Amino acid sequence: MPTPFVSTCAAPLSVHYSDVGRVRLSATKTVAGATLAGSSNAFVVKPASLAITSIRQTASPNTPNPGASAAGDAVFVRAGESFSATVTALGATGVATPNFGRETTPEGVQLSATLVQPAGGAAGTLANATVSGGSFASGAATATQLHYSEVGIVTLAANLASGSYLGAGAVSGPSREASASIQRPTAAP
Repeated sequence: MPTPFVSTCAAPLSVHYSDVGRVRLSATKTVAGATLAGSSNAFVVKPASLAITSIRQTASPNTPNPGASAAGDAVFVRAGESFSATVTALGATGVATPNFGRETTPEGVQLSATLVQPAGGAAGTLANATVSGGSFASGAATATQLHYSEVGIVTLAANLASGSYLGAGAVSGPSREASASIQRPTAAP
């Protein structure tokens, strides 16, 4: 049953938009041969979160990240060795947002690493951590040449490269994190 208009010629409207971008709502209705039309002001729908998945060693044998949480857990890569990670912009329902990275000035993502263990250890540097906006397809992009300069267990986090999605602020909700165990490189013979 249609929602009745109130005396102010307005009716409540509830809309769910599962993608991201700058959007405008439009409506038309033909009544007695006359077409009535109107549109809203433009507004921004931004991602709910940025997920980091598919963390893998870049070189053969492309070992997947074992997700270490303690010093005795399986090692992922050696300090300075390349690995890859996929970043996906997600909507509130947890589904990828295909328009992310297709903005007029494509939005990108900045990855960061936080040292978890050893406690009090030296924090390293995550290199090649910018995922350019133009590399996103269907809301996801993979950085293939990441490497961390130190040893230990780190978590990865993703943030908007611009800090604000189309001027509407940072992505709400926490970035999804993944941990990886980085080991010392083997000594040269």
